[in-house]
Amino acid sequence: MRRTMLLLLLFFVLIPATIADDTWQDFRYARVKGELRCNGHPLEAWLFLKKARETAYDLLIYFTKFGLFDITAKAFHDGGVWIDENWPGFRVRIHTDCGCGGDGYFELPLVPLSHQFRWGKDAENSPYDYGIIDIKDCRKT
Repeated sequence: MRRTMLLLLLFFVLIPATIADDTWQDFRYARVKGELRCNGHPLEAWLFLKKARETAYDLLIYFTKFGLFDITAKAFHDGGVWIDENWPGFRVRIHTDCGCGGDGYFELPLVPLSHQFRWGKDAENSPYDYGIIDIKDCRKT
């Protein structure tokens, strides 16, 4: 009887407690980096890392230093059983003024699925590099 109780305790309490939350929930991690410029000069600006489908909510807000950014975020997938191409999708939105007028928001292309990872360590080791982003011609990227 004691062995049975020990096995039940082990199976229902101790083993699940040692497994991380990420095992039971479906998260994706992404790390993005790049350099912002305005007419060739480093640009300090606010960056918002968001989920592609829920753009009203910010996963992370970051202020660039000397135009450089390198940020990592995690997002929960809550889109149901079927996985679409950009699932869960990470989007970088830039808020800055480079003499363009208007609302001053620029959106970068979605982080590709090949750079969205199940584990944070994988995202850290394989960032998506946007390279140099120059907003000199005021295009919405």
